[in-house]
Amino acid sequence: MRPYTLLKGYADAYESATKLRMDTNNRMRNWLRDTLPPEQWGDIDFADEKLSDETVFEHLPNDQRAFVEMIAGFEKATQKHLWKEIKKHPLYPWLEGVRGIGPNLAAKLLSKLGDIDRFPTVSHMWSYCGLDGPDWRKNKHSWDLTSIGYLVADSFQYQKKGSDGYRDVYDKRKEYEATRPPCSKCIEQGFLEHCRPGHINNKARRYAVKQFLKDLWIQNSLLKSGEIDKVG
Repeated sequence: MRPYTLLKGYADAYESATKLRMDTNNRMRNWLRDTLPPEQWGDIDFADEKLSDETVFEHLPNDQRAFVEMIAGFEKATQKHLWKEIKKHPLYPWLEGVRGIGPNLAAKLLSKLGDIDRFPTVSHMWSYCGLDGPDWRKNKHSWDLTSIGYLVADSFQYQKKGSDGYRDVYDKRKEYEATRPPCSKCIEQGFLEHCRPGHINNKARRYAVKQFLKDLWIQNSLLKSGEIDKVG
């Protein structure tokens, strides 16, 4: 069995379990708001988007608490199997060393990429991820991987500035993009010296993700060619 086959099943199960847990918490929040008389709300502000699930949980009756705990337990169980499976993947030792890429994100990425050998060049992998490459706008690409690419970019950008790794790649590319002439769309919006800040940021994020995927593709190629016995 290929390393990504069972991994995809566990990753899909974990994603479904996480969605079920979030939907359940939202329903319990709405139920509590609609059932509990306002005079009993106390310090609960249901209009507060940052109202924690823990606060809601504390005000639920015992039977609802038991149900929420059961759903949360299911999510933890699927995560346990997912983490165990992702560690078997031949590329995980390398991914484990990438700052910002934890086992959940690594599993999402590898399970959706599938067999990396099917991409003859890294440009083809970029294209499939909806980032760049040969006619990527015309070719069929995976919207799931495009979304995962945004998560990867977030994980790099959330790292402390000055950190090694892909945060440094992002920072340097952002500085470079700020020195380049503006694109046609930004000129139309009135930015005549360089692109608008948001566009510069997005281009730097995209570049960092592409460099990360390039390195992943190279690691896979070295592993398959026998040039290295184990990535990491």
